[in-house]
Order: sequence, then structure tokens, then C-alpha cells
Amino acid sequence: MNTRPPSQWPNGTGEWKRPGTTTTMVVAGDLTARALLQRLPPDTVFVVTLLDMIVRLEDEQQPVSTLVLAGALADDAELVRVLHEIYPSVEVIDHRALTH
Repeated sequence: MNTRPPSQWPNGTGEWKRPGTTTTMVVAGDLTARALLQRLPPDTVFVVTLLDMIVRLEDEQQPVSTLVLAGALADDAELVRVLHEIYPSVEVIDHRALTH
């Protein structure tokens, strides 16, 4: 009998998040940008600070496949360049691409 606890509890959709699946993370410091992005999947992770973003990106238990930058962060070309360089497997998207 396997008594190992599940890797993650259900997120309310009736589905379990299987180990190794990826997630979408939104970095949004302002409430306006966060409100625009409420149409994303229910397992989307929202963070406010760049430090929170880095902690989540480095978490091997919950790999991030898509990173959505909102607000002023979406206009920071240097940030986008560094993210592409350090996390080449993560798709970086400007939040405006999702709202149009």
C-alpha cells in the first residue's frame, strides 16, 4: 500500500496536478493588470515581486512553462532579455498579448 501523500492537493477543478506538469505564472504588481488576467487557467500562480518570481521559477516541484509579465514589467526589455537567457525553456509573454 502506498502511503505517500499526494504531491499537491486538488485545485478545485476536480483535477490533480500531476508531478512534472507545468504551470503559468503571472507577475503583476498593480491590481489593474491582475484584474485583466483573471481569464487564465485556475492553476495560474500570481506573484507581485521579482523575488517571488525568481523563487517560483527555481522551484523544481512546480515548473513554470509560461511567464506573463504585466504592468511596467512588460515594458522592461532588459528584464525580458535576462529571463530568456536564464530560463530558455520558459515562454515570456506580455500581458497585453492575452487581453487583445
